[in-house]
Amino acid sequence: MPVTVVIMRRIWFSFVLLLLAACSSTTGGGPTSFPTAAATPSLDRNPIQTFTWAGKERTYKVHIPAKFDENREYPVVLLLHGAFGSAPEFERLTGFDDLADEKGFIAVYGQGTEWGQRDIAVWNAGMCCGDAAQPLQNIDDVGYSKEVIARVSKVYRVDKNRVYAAGMSNGGMMANRLACEASEVFKGIAAVAGTIQVSTCTPSAKDSVLLIHGTADTTVPYAGGASKTLTDVTTIPVMTEFADWGKRNGCTGAPVTKTDKQTDLVTYPSCDQPVELFRINGGRHVWPVGAAKKVTDFFRL
Repeated sequence: MPVTVVIMRRIWFSFVLLLLAACSSTTGGGPTSFPTAAATPSLDRNPIQTFTWAGKERTYKVHIPAKFDENREYPVVLLLHGAFGSAPEFERLTGFDDLADEKGFIAVYGQGTEWGQRDIAVWNAGMCCGDAAQPLQNIDDVGYSKEVIARVSKVYRVDKNRVYAAGMSNGGMMANRLACEASEVFKGIAAVAGTIQVSTCTPSAKDSVLLIHGTADTTVPYAGGASKTLTDVTTIPVMTEFADWGKRNGCTGAPVTKTDKQTDLVTYPSCDQPVELFRINGGRHVWPVGAAKKVTDFFRL
């Protein structure tokens, strides 16, 4: 392939990732095996922590609830930004800090890695997104996420049975991957506008799963198919993803839909662990108003 064509393809892919970022920035199982930190972190409470993972410098940001009591255990929610986003930006735009203060949980904001000509921060969610998912890098973001929880648990008293992950777009895709490959750590996930991007999903335990998706999303189409924003990215239909998680969680009975104005809540009559779809009719590829509360209510925080 001519060098000029290669360069043009890289520029085009960087451009479409930038478009994705612009949208996303608007922003019960068996025994558990909790991870052990590879190296003991500094036992301070600086909100921004830096460590080396798989030979790369990685960071994350912590928000502890306002009325923090060091003698009690706290639930933890790992929050994953969309492509081209950042931990501080996701913190500012989603409103999870206020809910952490109100409900009493630790909010941890993960930070993806930056690759390519535009230095776009992305997660390796499997088949998406960006250079982090390419064979040359193949970033271990599952290992990073487990390590972050391990390090947080060294500094704070963590309720290991109430550790969750939630993300938007590429971050939602990453949350799906964590439910597939790190269910021994994460007990539930919420994916906003981000469908599963791994071809094989065999969790070691059953996670509760919440999907939030708009029917007018063209970046991660609700009906599945080729993204109109991402080159060479194809997604499965959201209802297929919902049904697949239903099978993994032992759900039975036909899905039940409850409609409220422009939203539908789709659930199963019975599941070993809950699987819910919060469908936003006409919703686009954005962080919906009230999504953070919906997520924390689903996790029963």
